[in-house]
Amino acid sequence: MLLFLPRKIRRDIRIGGAVIGVNLAKYDRHGSKIETSHSGERGSVFSKLQYPDKIQKPGRAAGRTVNAGPGYISYSSVVKAPSSGSHAPNLGLKALPIEIPPTNTVTKKSLEFRSLVEEVKDIDTLNNLKVHLTGVTDEGLRLNYLGSLKVLLCFSIPPIFERITWIKILGVPISLWDWHIFNKIGERCGRLLVKSEAEASNGNMSEERVAVLVQTAKKLSLEFNLSWKDHKINVWVEEISGQWYPNFLDES
Repeated sequence: MLLFLPRKIRRDIRIGGAVIGVNLAKYDRHGSKIETSHSGERGSVFSKLQYPDKIQKPGRAAGRTVNAGPGYISYSSVVKAPSSGSHAPNLGLKALPIEIPPTNTVTKKSLEFRSLVEEVKDIDTLNNLKVHLTGVTDEGLRLNYLGSLKVLLCFSIPPIFERITWIKILGVPISLWDWHIFNKIGERCGRLLVKSEAEASNGNMSEERVAVLVQTAKKLSLEFNLSWKDHKINVWVEEISGQWYPNFLDES
C-alpha cells in the first residue's frame, strides 16, 4: 500500500504489531511522474500547465514562483498581453502554410491576354469612369473595382494588333480635289486619325496624305476605282516609308 506523505516520511505506523514501511510514490493516479522541486516539494508534471513562467501560484507566499518552462502560454498571459492596434495579441504561433499547386484558375483563364489594371488620378474620375469611357464600354469593355484608385478593364476579345501609318493618295483629278473625297478614300484603308485638309489653294496637288490606324503589319499598297458621273477613275494608295512614332519619344 502506498500513502502520499507530502512532507516527512513516517516510520512509526504499525498494524498488528508490524511496522509499515512507506515509500514516496513516483507516479500519480493518472500515470504521470511526480517531480520534486529544489525546495523538496513534489508535484505532477501537469502542474506545469497550470501556472505560467514567473507567475505566482494562488495561495502561496509572495515571491515563490514556478518555472513552467519555455514555450508555455497561460490563459492569464493571453488576457493581460498588450494588443498592437486592432490586431490580436501574438501568441507565438507561426502562420500555417497553405500550398497552392501550379494550376490555371478560372479567373486567370477568363482574363488572360484581354485585361488591364489601371489607376485613375482622383476619386471624381473614378466615380465617372463610365462617362469618360462612353462608347468604349458599349463595345464589350467591363469594369471591375479593385480598391483604392485601381480598376480592372476586361475586354470581350483579346487585343488586336494595330499600328499607325501615314499613306499618300495618288491619281485624284483636280475636279475631285476636295478633303471629303480624300477622307472617304482614307476610311477604306483603316480608321482615319489625321484627316485631309485638301483645298483648291494647295500648291502641291499631285498627292494628299492622311494618317490611318490599320490592323496589319503588311505595307499598304491599294488601288481603288472612283465612280464619278459617267467616269471611272483609278486612284492608288501607298504607305509612306518609315515607322511613325509620337513626339514625346527621343528623336535620336
